[in-house]
Amino acid sequence: MSTNTLPPFPSDVPTAPLPRLSLLKLQSHNATETHRLLQACEDIGCFYLDLRDTNIGNNLLTLSDELFSTAENLFSLSLDEKQKYIFTYPNSHHGYKAQRAVPNHKGNLDANEFYNISKTDILDLTPPLPSPPLLRHTRPTFKSFIHTSHSIITLLLTLLNSSLSLPTSTLPRLHRLTALSDDQVRFVKSPPLSQPSSTPTISPQTDFGSLAILFNRLGGLQVLPPRQDTEWVYVEPLPGHAIVRLGDAMVKATYGRLRASVYRVVRPPGEQAGEMGTGSLSANDPAQSSGSIIHWA
Repeated sequence: MSTNTLPPFPSDVPTAPLPRLSLLKLQSHNATETHRLLQACEDIGCFYLDLRDTNIGNNLLTLSDELFSTAENLFSLSLDEKQKYIFTYPNSHHGYKAQRAVPNHKGNLDANEFYNISKTDILDLTPPLPSPPLLRHTRPTFKSFIHTSHSIITLLLTLLNSSLSLPTSTLPRLHRLTALSDDQVRFVKSPPLSQPSSTPTISPQTDFGSLAILFNRLGGLQVLPPRQDTEWVYVEPLPGHAIVRLGDAMVKATYGRLRASVYRVVRPPGEQAGEMGTGSLSANDPAQSSGSIIHWA
């Protein structure tokens, strides 16, 4: 569904005070913007990244739009068809997860559908996994998305590496594109929700990886800012921007210097609550664990 057909995010809802960083300025290694990047990663572990003024950023926005359409077509398949590709955690987390298959933090079964697609599969680093024909036909789009998002993540890692005075290329070397890892492209579908807005559809958590690049069209994402641990706040989707989120692996890799973002997903505010949720996330994790993700929520 196009962003033009969705109800607007309400203007009277408190939102997270996330910094808005410019990819263009970061590409030029602007000192002020690089310092703001470090501050965001130390303080809240989450920030907006404006992609609009760069070729690579606009390319990623276009690819994200294409993958939104792919996700909608994927989840429109019959349940019988999707269950041919179901994954069996913890032995594998690539493939399909149906609604009501995983309990949340209170023991209630979740309402989301997932489909996880292996980076190593898409990049032909490992034998291909079974998948629906429509995903096989869109492998070039997935490949472009993974390459493009990884290039942006490598830039962020390089700047953080320098700001933290780590040995040259320490962080980028941990996130090699061709490393055999559990990196994945993830699609998530959330149904229209009727429960109270404080009831999470994705329980409070941090990502296990390093960096995630999130594209979302509905405003159900909430973060827990530091020093405000009693109040969850919405993260408003901004056109032309991605949301970058740090995970546990980045905290470990920097010996606790950087912060993992604590987040959850709840019913979107206002008129958006009645919409079917789709979003996009690309994440990059260390070669030892995982690397590129796309999340639809």
